[in-house]
Amino acid sequence: MTTSTISAGQSVDVAQANLLFAEYVNRAQPELIISDIKINQTAVALNSISAMANLAIDNEITPVFLKIHIENGQVSSGNDEYKNSRILADSGWPIVLPLYESDNQEYPLLVYRAFQKNERVLFDQIQDSYEGDTASLNQILPKVDEFHNAAGKAQVSSLVVTDSVEASRKAQLQIFFGRRLDVGSRADQWFTSERSFKLPGLDNPIEWNELKRKNWVVNGEKYGVTLGDVLEIARAELLFKNQTGRKSYLVSAHGDDHPGNIVSSFEDNSARVFDPAAAGLAPGSMANAKALAHTGLLPMSGMYYDPKIQAQYQLKGNDISVEYGFAATPVFKEHEALARQIIDSRFIPVFKSMKAAGADIQSEFATLKSALAMCALLTVDTAKLLEQPQTHKGIMLLPATLMFSQLSGLPSLDYLKQELAKI
Repeated sequence: MTTSTISAGQSVDVAQANLLFAEYVNRAQPELIISDIKINQTAVALNSISAMANLAIDNEITPVFLKIHIENGQVSSGNDEYKNSRILADSGWPIVLPLYESDNQEYPLLVYRAFQKNERVLFDQIQDSYEGDTASLNQILPKVDEFHNAAGKAQVSSLVVTDSVEASRKAQLQIFFGRRLDVGSRADQWFTSERSFKLPGLDNPIEWNELKRKNWVVNGEKYGVTLGDVLEIARAELLFKNQTGRKSYLVSAHGDDHPGNIVSSFEDNSARVFDPAAAGLAPGSMANAKALAHTGLLPMSGMYYDPKIQAQYQLKGNDISVEYGFAATPVFKEHEALARQIIDSRFIPVFKSMKAAGADIQSEFATLKSALAMCALLTVDTAKLLEQPQTHKGIMLLPATLMFSQLSGLPSLDYLKQELAKI
């Protein structure tokens, strides 16, 4: 079995997927006695595979949760993704530490104690809200706020400044983004010239070679940048090209702290993070991008859930426009509240600390916008998502890319832009 074989686990039959995962676990940590592996099937697992299983510890059976990270259709091997996870605990992040973590670079794996009935990931609570049950999400919001406060303080206290941009290039989080932007990566695989996008309201699919050059109007607001521009700018910004002389301002980062990796407990009303796919010191401008993008705008844009709101695209000459009622999505208020938590507790303190340490805030600001935009463009294959019948999934991911690149179009993005301008 190669490391790419297991990535097929989400498309083969369940029994075969369970067998593949069991073989993978045996190669990752052959000393563990793990049985009854059952693959999880969840909308949050866009770039990962997880499973429930039983682990024998001291002759007792312990239910466990297993996690593997996937990039570009393959197990993300050889990158020491989990080696810096304890940096988060040491710097003060509220974190669930794994029972075991594989040091096998070819077969990375995390093994956690299974969550109890009174513990739920934030993603599931948001999903419940899309179905009309907002009680559990609203109950845990204050504790999620405490989590973000603790994370922000940990990041500020961990700030490290180096005289070279090379430290930013070597950060695990930058490598995470780089694997999606490098030549031949998903940026090239998903956005080939002839790739077609089926946008509702248009008579025919539109190919990327044409789409990337279009001027956009989103909810009446003109964006002075094309999707092609945003992608090329991101390749320069996030790969730190032609930035000789730029210093690195690094803070502790989880690297993948979307709602699917935050677990809340109703027993003590706590919220903690787990599954640090790119943990370690990361550029402060990038450190919180995934947290904000995947908690606020992207769920409302149809990345994970069906937002149950229709969008109508119109094409006129070189202009493409779309109208979409974000405020009418089922959990708009809650998404905006969660976004404000992250902005107030993490973005603003981190940017202020970087400015105090001598950072060029405009340069850091540009990097942040590209990181957010690539969360929209390169997390999931948008063209494929738009082909799903009788659903609105993926419907606003392309406009979201532009909105992030300009920090405009939502109250939370306008607020972030306004607050960063004050620093």
